[in-house]
Amino acid sequence: SEYLADTCVQDENGAVVELSAENATAQVGNDYYKTLADAIAAAEDGETVTLLKDVVLAGGYTDTAAGLEIRKSIVIDGQNLYNIDTGAFNRGIRIYGGTTQDVMVDVAFKNVTISSNLADGRCIDTRGGSLRLTLDNVDLIGTGTGSGHVQTLTIGGGASPIAEVNILNGSTISAAGNGYGITTFNPVDLTIDNSKVSGYGALYLKGASGSTGSTGSIVTIRNHSTLISEGISGITNEFGTIVFEDDNISVSVENSTLIANADTNTEQAIFMFSSTFSAADNSVTVTGTQTVGSLNGDTANLVSANALSNTVAVSGGSFSKTVPEEYCAPGFVPVTEPDADGNYTVQLDTTKDYAVHVQDGNGQTVGAYETLA
Repeated sequence: SEYLADTCVQDENGAVVELSAENATAQVGNDYYKTLADAIAAAEDGETVTLLKDVVLAGGYTDTAAGLEIRKSIVIDGQNLYNIDTGAFNRGIRIYGGTTQDVMVDVAFKNVTISSNLADGRCIDTRGGSLRLTLDNVDLIGTGTGSGHVQTLTIGGGASPIAEVNILNGSTISAAGNGYGITTFNPVDLTIDNSKVSGYGALYLKGASGSTGSTGSIVTIRNHSTLISEGISGITNEFGTIVFEDDNISVSVENSTLIANADTNTEQAIFMFSSTFSAADNSVTVTGTQTVGSLNGDTANLVSANALSNTVAVSGGSFSKTVPEEYCAPGFVPVTEPDADGNYTVQLDTTKDYAVHVQDGNGQTVGAYETLA
């Protein structure tokens, strides 16, 4: 095969034929390529690489952990037909941002499933720089179990501008066993919109430890998204659906579902603040009449036992356990009697006369105060 021209392949009979839609792996415009890596190398910034068959990554980079490297703005479209298997490469697809803040690398995956079956595998692993990553109707599946932690989508690399990550249109990110759906080692502006993330921790906002850490991150969860955590038995295995190890992170949840499934005697919280890293000054808002908080198991909680100096403000939604008063938004109090579905809500405190109501973009009250001050 090393003697074949780049534009040719051998068919099942050994005949040399031109690359076409019937035998190529990927297409860019009117050109066909033997491998996904060849197509990406040939693509101009902003072009779309269309998959024409399933792909198993082959590596071949200086970074031997990477099955595929992307260093330019492109779209990879699987057409809802073809998949990418990261194979033997535990860092899967590595994406590098621009070298300066003025040079944005904009990478989008559409209509494709990307999978890793390694115990410490990553489907996508960003490596810093100025970067926007979009997953549009994409499934990232980490099925590896055993030693190590699957980190299905990892936002990593060295110090860099805040990365923009958008997970949209029914995308799913899942991690088996003790794995994490999304792990951030660097600050991120993350939007999860009408999508699902699951794992031992669905979203793990890491502290500074050989990396910049997640401080300053902004996370928006909206439009009927679902985040699920699956607890692991063992007194040292306390974890959560959204885990904070760093400071000054803002998380907003609107009209979405958050689930914490606890195992036996181990706490599993929807919002878990790490006491080991002394996570502080983080803020969480929970709004929307269609928000659901499902706490399954005696040791499943809305907020971890040690909330430290962090703020959780609930002004909407229904929950399978009573919302503690300290986590109600200003002016709100818990409703201690379950509704017809057995769930608990919050409401404005009717014993007080609030002069100021703060509303969100949908006209819903998210805070109330007796004075403007």
